[in-house]
Amino acid sequence: MSEDTRQELRGLSYPDLEAWVIAELGEKRFRAHQISMWMHGRYVRSFEEMTDISKKLRERLERVARIDNLRLDQRHIASDGTRKYRFEALGGEMIESVFIPAASSDKRNALCVSSQVGCAMGCTFCLTGRSGLIRSLSPAEIIGQVSEVARDVAKDDLRITNIVFMGMGEPLHNLKGVLPTINLLCHDSAFGLSTRRVTVSTSGLLPGLKKLAEAAEPIQIAVSLNASNDKTRNDIMPVNKRWNIAALMKACREFPLAARRRITFEYVLMKGVNDSRENAYELAKLVAPVRSMVNLIPFNPHPGSRYVRGTRDEAEAFQNILRAKGIQCYIRHTRGDEVLAACGTLSDVNYVAPESDQDRQVRDAALEAIDAI
Repeated sequence: MSEDTRQELRGLSYPDLEAWVIAELGEKRFRAHQISMWMHGRYVRSFEEMTDISKKLRERLERVARIDNLRLDQRHIASDGTRKYRFEALGGEMIESVFIPAASSDKRNALCVSSQVGCAMGCTFCLTGRSGLIRSLSPAEIIGQVSEVARDVAKDDLRITNIVFMGMGEPLHNLKGVLPTINLLCHDSAFGLSTRRVTVSTSGLLPGLKKLAEAAEPIQIAVSLNASNDKTRNDIMPVNKRWNIAALMKACREFPLAARRRITFEYVLMKGVNDSRENAYELAKLVAPVRSMVNLIPFNPHPGSRYVRGTRDEAEAFQNILRAKGIQCYIRHTRGDEVLAACGTLSDVNYVAPESDQDRQVRDAALEAIDAI
């Protein structure tokens, strides 16, 4: 089968779409607004659905352009309303997205999107990382998750209010895909979300963090810290062997935050690994110099994992130490764990066997990939 050389439009940033409409179609710039609003405001999957554009122009668009769409493979709805979507990506691989509806005290309907198939970072507590990296997703595949889920939840009079790049993959390992997506999420002629409602999470790829600060809108940043000292972080996160905690915290202190914004430090609590009183005091000392908050995440069990979730009382004791030190700290309420939709449990396969030689090979590959960044 020959390659489709038509211009893909869904994944173009709005400035690039506007430039293409003017240069390639010879149309006025308002046409870019029309096309974008159909794709990102009304979630259409074809040019034929763009009914306020003339039939002649729609036929021309069909000849010179295309819209790449994901195929829904599975949808699971947990008892708390969390929805896990399994999509077939354009290369035939499976990726997952999670829609988390607002709790009773909240008005945020968040969508957690994936930026890669698998992940190169090799974090030992994360199911996604046990797959290794298959490939990075295109902008069309990332923004396509938003469109497809928005179409689905709209049937129940729901809408997405927040986007978090916390699904499969390391977002800063795929800035080529993530940056155009951020532009579309925050552009008034696309999804039109406030920059306060878009969060990118990273395990600590410092070159990517710098590029994000230079190239993207002033969005929210979350750092997956998960340890209070280098010894523990080296054991659970290979990235720490390239950029240790001191380097990471320096980058966080220097990150250009917008007014009244904070960096969120994510900390997965694993019983007997990083949840001691000493860990809490170390963590408080680390984050105190940064305008930040700490989000404590009880470990979410998944097939084959050797880690264990502690009790709620233990999590609250850890939280109380941080709060006593003046650190803003919350415990995340686990959502969707019964359908493997909770943090750290997304995967491109349905089951991953207990830790084996393959897992060790994945961690070795992670170190090689990180060294290459």
